[in-house]
Amino acid sequence: MNWSWIPQLFSNVIGQVAPGALLIIMTTIVLQSPLHALSLILDTQFRQGVFSVGGFVVFSLLSAMVGFVFGELWRFTLGKLTEKSEDTTESRVREYRLNEHNQLQNILGQSELAVDIKAMPETFVMHEQLRLVIPGEAARLVKLRAEKRLCHTLVLGSFMLLIVNAIILFRAPTFDRFVLEAFLLLIIIGSWARSLRLRKWWVSGIMVLWLSLISSGTLPIRKDSELN
Repeated sequence: MNWSWIPQLFSNVIGQVAPGALLIIMTTIVLQSPLHALSLILDTQFRQGVFSVGGFVVFSLLSAMVGFVFGELWRFTLGKLTEKSEDTTESRVREYRLNEHNQLQNILGQSELAVDIKAMPETFVMHEQLRLVIPGEAARLVKLRAEKRLCHTLVLGSFMLLIVNAIILFRAPTFDRFVLEAFLLLIIIGSWARSLRLRKWWVSGIMVLWLSLISSGTLPIRKDSELN
C-alpha cells in the first residue's frame, strides 16, 4: 500500500487546518468578548455539537478553507513586504551552507564542490530532487514549510483581530480586552520570529542534504553546467 499521502495530509493539517481553526476560535473570542467566549466553550451542548461527527467534519472543512484563504492573503499582503528580506536571508543561508560543506570536504581530504552559488537550483527545486532520492527526509522538511505557513497565517489573522479588538476596546474598555490585546500582540511577535527561524531551518536542511548527495554522486546531477 502506498503511504506517501500521509506526509502531505499531515502538512495540510499543520499548514491549513490548524491555523484556520485557531483563527476561527480567536475571532469568536474577539467578537464575543473573552469571558463570553469562554462560557460558550464550556457549555456542554456547544461542545457536544462541535465534537459530534458532523460538527467536527464541518469545522475541519471550514478551518481548512480559512487557513487556505489567509495563507494566500499573506502572499499578496504582508508577504510582499517581507519577500525581499526573506530572499536575502535565504541567499545568505545557501552561501553559508555551501562554504560550510566545502570546509568539511577539505577536512575529510575530499575535493570541494566547484559550483557557483548563483547557478544552483532554487531551493524548492532542490527539495523536489531530494524527494526522488530520500522521500523520508524530504517529507520531514515539508513539516517545516507547513509550520512556516501556519506562522504566517497567524501573523496576518492576529494582526487583523488586533485592529478589531482595539476598536472595540476604544469604544468599551474592559480589563479582559486589554489582556486580549496584549495576547494578540504576543502571538504576532512570536509567530513572526518563529517563521524567520523556520525559513532558515528549511533552507539549511535542504542545502545540507542536497550538497551531501551531490558530492557523493547520489543525485542524478553530475556536471556543474547542469546546475543552471
